[in-house]
Amino acid sequence: MALPNKATTTAWMILSELMGQREVRAVLSIKKPIGGVLMADELRANDRIASDRVMVENFFGRLKTLWSVCSDIYAWKRQNYDMLFQTCLALTNVHGRIHKLRAEDGDANTQYVNRLISIGSKIVKNKKAASRTYRSKRKVRLSLAMAAESAFTAADPGGSDTEIGSHSESDSGRLFY
Repeated sequence: MALPNKATTTAWMILSELMGQREVRAVLSIKKPIGGVLMADELRANDRIASDRVMVENFFGRLKTLWSVCSDIYAWKRQNYDMLFQTCLALTNVHGRIHKLRAEDGDANTQYVNRLISIGSKIVKNKKAASRTYRSKRKVRLSLAMAAESAFTAADPGGSDTEIGSHSESDSGRLFY
């Protein structure tokens, strides 16, 4: 369904409002009829729709990148979710004004993406180092606990009264009578 030319200015507002209601709506380009040709105004409308799609893809791509960085850094709690999401949207809007959303973003967007990739790799490296440290400390704790347990059992040569079974002479070895 193609939108008329007059409605294109308010189309994105309508689409964003419908997203909250879990209704799906798409702006589709006009298809060429079988054996026919599209008119010049239909071709221009298709070009505008394709251009808008590029902008929307770039916007949501940037939002997803920022969202993934924020979700790795901040702890998830329900009361923080709305604030965090609104902050990500605001930062994406500001970034969209500074660096245009067209496909030809150039070096600035490449530098930005590379910076986000380096931040992500640093986060992964720090998480791996933390888990490696945890495993090594756990190994030391377990070895100390095992050494203490073996020293405790070696110091008690007579055995324990809490063992299963009986050492009495009157026991005939049968469980049930």
